[in-house]
Amino acid sequence: EYTSYIITGNYINDSTYPAAFILKQVTHNYGTVDAIGYWLASDLSLEYSRASLPFFGGNGMLSKNGIKKAPYYAHEFRGLLGENLCAMGENHIVTAAGPDQFQVLLFLSSDITSDYRQDPVSANLLYYPYHGFSPEAPVKFELSLENLLPGRYSIREFTLDLEHGNILTAWGQLNHTIELHESDHQYIAGQSAPAVRQHIETLEERHTLSALLTANAIKLFIFER
Repeated sequence: EYTSYIITGNYINDSTYPAAFILKQVTHNYGTVDAIGYWLASDLSLEYSRASLPFFGGNGMLSKNGIKKAPYYAHEFRGLLGENLCAMGENHIVTAAGPDQFQVLLFLSSDITSDYRQDPVSANLLYYPYHGFSPEAPVKFELSLENLLPGRYSIREFTLDLEHGNILTAWGQLNHTIELHESDHQYIAGQSAPAVRQHIETLEERHTLSALLTANAIKLFIFER
């Protein structure tokens, strides 16, 4: 059993960092453990001085109001992977669900700085969600996919980053209002979901997948022929 950050009540837990951290742990521990559990499911069970706030940096995958946070989507993306593992690297997983369907999961997990570990409050992650990490330029991934069945593929692309799938960004669009109405919760739930894009592309036996990822971002591609 593990979690992304030992201290609850810190807004790093409401950022996209835990999501990328989860996928990093899954790949690094693949084949070495029988099962792993993530702590915890919901912020609802936490008692903390700021727990009266709509979002307060709880370790849960769901907010206390049931809104899905980034760690929830990391597990959801894992559930969309195929049963057959084709390739795995430090920042990627490639699976197949059959000869006509395969999935590519890319992620970029950034490390917390030593200054942030010593003084996590000063970073003020609510307003500056990347201040706990070293400055990092976006990384371009180019992954060669081989032995594909040629043909027309439907390609769905899911993106989770600072602007998409980030509950802090969605809450910030409402100026971090404490007293939220039901319509506000619905708005945040919709805005904090990953972005989805779909297109059709004709692929040959070999295809190079290119993607640009920012710090603590995730992209899932689902190819279906």
